[in-house]
Amino acid sequence: MYASKRDQIMELTATYYKEQRPEHSFRPGLDMIPASGKTFDEQELVSLMNASLDYSLSEGDQAARFERQLAITLGARFSLLVNSGTSANILALSALTSPYLGARQLQPGDEVITIANKFPSTIIPIMQHGLVPVFTDVTIPSYAIETELLDRMVTHRTKAVMVAHTMGNPFNIAYMKEFADRHGLWLIEDASDALGSMYQGQPVGSFGDLATVSFFPGQQITMEEGGAVLTSSSLLKQIVESLRDAGKASPYANQQTGVNHSMGFQQLAANLYGAIGLTQLRKLAGFTRKRRENFKLLYQALEPLQYALHLPEETPGSEPSWLGFPVIVKEHSPIGRNELIRSLEEGGIGTRLVFPGPSLRQFGLTAGSYRLAGPLHNTETIRERSFWIGLHPGLTEEMLSYSASAFHKIFTM
Repeated sequence: MYASKRDQIMELTATYYKEQRPEHSFRPGLDMIPASGKTFDEQELVSLMNASLDYSLSEGDQAARFERQLAITLGARFSLLVNSGTSANILALSALTSPYLGARQLQPGDEVITIANKFPSTIIPIMQHGLVPVFTDVTIPSYAIETELLDRMVTHRTKAVMVAHTMGNPFNIAYMKEFADRHGLWLIEDASDALGSMYQGQPVGSFGDLATVSFFPGQQITMEEGGAVLTSSSLLKQIVESLRDAGKASPYANQQTGVNHSMGFQQLAANLYGAIGLTQLRKLAGFTRKRRENFKLLYQALEPLQYALHLPEETPGSEPSWLGFPVIVKEHSPIGRNELIRSLEEGGIGTRLVFPGPSLRQFGLTAGSYRLAGPLHNTETIRERSFWIGLHPGLTEEMLSYSASAFHKIFTM
């Protein structure tokens, strides 16, 4: 009887969703085309309702199942679900400061190579632990870390690399992994923007000692919030787990190898996140395919405007799951970035700035608290002249064609 009642509730939930969110045709110029957005349907709401009926709201089987499935999907041994992508970055970097790592433990004053062209959540954990960020420029138009000067920037204090796959485009992982191994550095992949991206046939997030992903709305999959740390190291997994669970020992560790930090965070994700995440994860392959199709459509449509715009370029050997479609307005363009953004927004096309990160002044960094691996010319160009428009799976071909047509109209006015 209870099973049938539960089935009835699920059917009513699906019906409710469809009635509350009726589909309608796109109305050019009236309906906003968002730069980012979550793509979901009644399946996510049914999964959420089904999990909530068990009233297992914090920890539970849905979160555990999601962790296992995410690890399988990304080719890692372990994944640990947390409450946000920012928390994932904090935990990954904090794990490397653990005394359980012995001589490889990061200590205050040690250096971490990173890029300035990224959302601050990659950089702030470095500063929180008294580490020294070594800022490296990026390339245009791939937005990937510039590798040319790295070997010359390594010192005896350089201990780790924490770099993002910006906008979903993988950085040169083969080079960075070889570089990190050659110098004995930890490698953290910030794959927050890159779930579903591939490099040399292998999922992004499976190359580093640690990797992080985000499930914030607008990412490749979403739980509304949430993130995860991935690793194939049993020791690093136990350290992250202990830190995430307010310093408790990993429940899977034995007395000889158990990790138990006296201090930690409370960054567990709710079981309900896992319920939504499992449904979204089943759709990841389709979402990724649609993002790539939408990217191709926009690229082909905007190719004639390359006299004024730098169009994005994928890293050799990669298959990105682009977060959005970034462009850089060239210096000699007849229309500046701000004017272009304003015209697009007035036409109902949402835009967002590419993540250049706050300036060094905004970070409050002073001389000696950071180093530069050369000038940040391209980072500054991105800060001043870049933005992106949407290509997420919720956008139709009609919407994308309208977006591309708006660009052409603006440049021919």
